[in-house]
Amino acid sequence: MEEFNDKQKPKPNIVYFLPSGDFYYQKAQDVMGRGDLGKAAIYLQRAIELSPTDAMIYLQYAVVELEQGNVEKARELLLEADRLEPRNPE
Repeated sequence: MEEFNDKQKPKPNIVYFLPSGDFYYQKAQDVMGRGDLGKAAIYLQRAIELSPTDAMIYLQYAVVELEQGNVEKARELLLEADRLEPRNPE
């Protein structure tokens, strides 16, 4: 077996990645563009878990739920978005 000194030790190829709410929000936007509302809803749920104070995520999630016919869920999401940012006209 080959011995390595400190300077010769192979470096691990590890890239640390901690996704944020914005990451999942963007993924949701991407799949929505392809018409996959079910997957968009999953990504937006995760985005809310990671960024629970981002009203824009709630607004987008409400749109997805409304498009899927889930009116009551969409209403709840819109109310939460309004609670988070009451002055946001969207």
